[in-house]
Amino acid sequence: MNTIRSILFISVLFLSGKVNSQTAPNFTVTDSWGNTHRLYEDYLDKGTTVLLKIFYVACPPCNMIAPHLEPLYQDWGAGLADVQFIELSIKQTDTNPMVNTYKTTHATTYPAAGGQGNSVPATVPYTNGTFGLWSGTPTFVVIAPDRTLQYDVYGVNIQGTIDALDAAIAATGAQGSTTSIQNPSKNTAFELLSNIVTNSIDVKLIQDVKNLNISVVNPLGQLILNKRFSEPDSGILQLDVSTLTSGMWICRVEDENHGFVASYLFIKI
Repeated sequence: MNTIRSILFISVLFLSGKVNSQTAPNFTVTDSWGNTHRLYEDYLDKGTTVLLKIFYVACPPCNMIAPHLEPLYQDWGAGLADVQFIELSIKQTDTNPMVNTYKTTHATTYPAAGGQGNSVPATVPYTNGTFGLWSGTPTFVVIAPDRTLQYDVYGVNIQGTIDALDAAIAATGAQGSTTSIQNPSKNTAFELLSNIVTNSIDVKLIQDVKNLNISVVNPLGQLILNKRFSEPDSGILQLDVSTLTSGMWICRVEDENHGFVASYLFIKI
C-alpha cells in the first residue's frame, strides 16, 4: 500500500504542478455544528494532517465527489487519529442549515464551515492565487503538521482524485488508523465507539465517572433523545436509537460532575 501511495503521490506532482513548500496560514472557523477549529492550535501543532476541501453547497462537482470522500475519511481514522478533513465554503450565503443539509444529503461526518462560521476569510489564500492558479471548486489542499501544503490535489476523475488525496495525505507522514473506533489521543473520560450505528449508540468509559447524560440532537440542534446514567455499572453505555430515521445526527455526552462535554457526529443506518 505504501508503494502504491508513493507512486500516486508522484503522479499528483505531474497532474497538478501546484505542490509546493509554502506555509499554510492559520485560521479559526466554527463549523455548522457549532464547534471551533483552529488550524494550528487544534491540529498542526498536535501532529495532525489536515485536508481542506474548498467548496460551496450548490457547487455541482462538490456534490458529486462529496459521498466519495467519506470512505477516505473513515480509512484515515474519521478524525480520531492524526488526520482531519475540514470543508470551507467560499460563499457567505452558505448558512449553517444549508451546510448541514448538504452534509446530511451526502452522509459526511467531517466538519464543514459556512459563511456563518467565518469560512470565507479562511478560503481567501487558496482562491486569490497565493499558492497557485485558482481553478474553482472543489479545490483540495493537504496540509502537513510542519505547515507546508500540497495545493490543488486532484486526479483525472473522481476515483483518481480520491487516490491522489490518499497519496498526498500519506506523503505528510500521517499514519491514520485501521478503523474509526481507534482513538489514541482522546482526552475526555469517554468516547463514541463508532460513528456509524444501527440500533444503539455505544459510549466507552475511559475513566470512572458518574452522572453522565447521553443525548441525541438533530442537525438543527433540537433534542430528540436523552438518557441519564447516574451510576454506570459497565464500561460500555448504550442509548437506544432504533426510533431514529436514517441520516446524520449528533451525540452529546456530558459529565455533570466535571463539566466534560463531547459532541460526536454519527450516521444512523
